[in-house]
Order: sequence, then structure tokens, then C-alpha cells
Amino acid sequence: MDSSPDLRQQLLLNGSPHISAVIWTHGHYDHFMGFGEFYRVQKVPDVFAAPPVLDYCGGIFGFLSFLRHSQEPYQPFSLAGLTFTLVEVNHPPAYTCGLVIEGDGYRVGFTSDTRIDLPERTLDLLEGVDLLMVDALVPPEYHIDKHMNYQDACELAKNLKVKDYRCVHISHNMPWDLPNLGVDGESFCFP
Repeated sequence: MDSSPDLRQQLLLNGSPHISAVIWTHGHYDHFMGFGEFYRVQKVPDVFAAPPVLDYCGGIFGFLSFLRHSQEPYQPFSLAGLTFTLVEVNHPPAYTCGLVIEGDGYRVGFTSDTRIDLPERTLDLLEGVDLLMVDALVPPEYHIDKHMNYQDACELAKNLKVKDYRCVHISHNMPWDLPNLGVDGESFCFP
């Protein structure tokens, strides 16, 4: 999901695993600009994204040859043995999608960058997921119009009755001792 500016470093630190596809959620620098580093470490992978995201981000990487797969939100598609569904979120003014990933009877949700006021259709698909990766940019005492703070993220997870969740896309202002913060390298097992 996404291709952050430090993608090359992430690949090198992890033994340069082969990446066969990328899903872009939106056209903000911190979510797609690392894509240009792929040609240095492997063949440029296919990209899947909602039409406006694919048009914008793909245009910036017009100098690279790669397959572009336009995916309509709320229409499931298969990739690597899993089912993915792009879901619209609310990250003004950028058109942004999150994801629901399904496989082996388990569901994982990813909100990407968003505010707490998600579309009903998105809330319905995220309800009861086994794991929710939820945007929580700042501590509870901060409020940023384009993102959730920690309190918003925890409230959303509770309202959706998810089984487990991690707050991701966190800033340097976030205290590290808060429960449910995402940690680099953390892995999850579903029974």
C-alpha cells in the first residue's frame, strides 16, 4: 500500500523483497513519491488505484513504463490471492481512498489519511474488521482538519467494533506510551 519517499531504504533494509504491485491511496507526496525508486532495485511494479489517483500520480511518473489498473471504489479486485476493495475516505481537498483487504476469512481495514467523518458505505465495509490500521496523526489535544487525532482514531475503532487496531501515520508529537500505536516491523497472526 502506497510508496513512501523512503521506499528504497525500506526495500534495502528488508533484503529487497520483490514487490509485484502497489496500491496508491491518494496523491500526497508522503504516499506515492517513492515509486520512482523502484527502477533502481527491481522491475517497476503494476499500480492499482482509483481513477483520479491513478491519473494524478501516474502523470507524475510518466517517464516510467508500468501497467496501470484503474479500480473503482467499492468494487472488489483480486491481487496476490487476496481481495482488495478501495473505500472512499475524507481527506480534503485530496481525493483519498482507504482499503479493505480480505483473505482466508479475515478482514483488515486501512483508513489512509482521513478525518473521522467517513462515508456510510465505507463505515459499513470497515465494521467488525479483524484489524484496523487507522490514521492518528496527532495526540488527543491537537485537532487537524484533514486527519484524525488519537482520540478520534480510538473512537472510530470502538464504534466500528473492530477486533484489534493500530494507530498509524503518527507524527513525532505522539507520545510513544499510548496503547494501540503502530510499530515498525510489527507482525500480526490471525488464528
